[in-house]
Amino acid sequence: MKNPLRKEDKEVKKIGVGWLGNAFLFLIGVFFIAFSILAITESIYASGILGILIGLFLVLPVNTLLKKFANIELTNTIKFLITIGAGFLWLIVLGTEVGGGAVEAVNPLLGTRGLGEEFIVQGGNTNFSFNVQNAEFSEEPISIGGSERLASGVYYMINCSVKNLGMEPFAFDYHFFLTDSLNRTFTPLGASGFDSLLQPDLPTGTLVIFDVPKNITGLKLLVHDFNSWGKLNKYNQIILE
Repeated sequence: MKNPLRKEDKEVKKIGVGWLGNAFLFLIGVFFIAFSILAITESIYASGILGILIGLFLVLPVNTLLKKFANIELTNTIKFLITIGAGFLWLIVLGTEVGGGAVEAVNPLLGTRGLGEEFIVQGGNTNFSFNVQNAEFSEEPISIGGSERLASGVYYMINCSVKNLGMEPFAFDYHFFLTDSLNRTFTPLGASGFDSLLQPDLPTGTLVIFDVPKNITGLKLLVHDFNSWGKLNKYNQIILE
């Protein structure tokens, strides 16, 4: 008669490492799919599609298909290595698309505009109508942080108009850059009119200020599309001179 208290007589059910590995890979696949669908909704297509493919590789019964059609089987170690390599590639593509990398997207220039010419800026969940009304140099001091400040070179002040084309209030997450005839790039010293939600279908006057060297020429304003991830590489350029 078996003694119920004897350890060697008890049946112990064990969960193998292989099962845990499969479950972990499945969860990574679900993450890739969910994250990539979100990316596609934000117009980040290349990394979104790549991420979905990686997710499907991890979620679908790949080994069953390989056994059936190729008579081979991938170990979890091999699947991990493939996932790591594909994940690095996915991060590179994602960084390029959202503007975090140094590599520009193919044909990122959407159009060349003139003063007063309206164009559309993609803003993630909504679009904005944008135009530059005028631009001028100024050597007068301006108030920054409650105190007047003189330019290191000369101020270049750009008056713009932006209108929210959506159905709800949205913020215009501006990403402006100024370039010149020497291909130098300048970032804004400050901007006004973008610090609150823009109401639908109401034009808002805005001012963008740059501190640039004197005698600068060939000025162009680059206005980038954006989404909840940040700046996109796609942009319009406005000829200011």
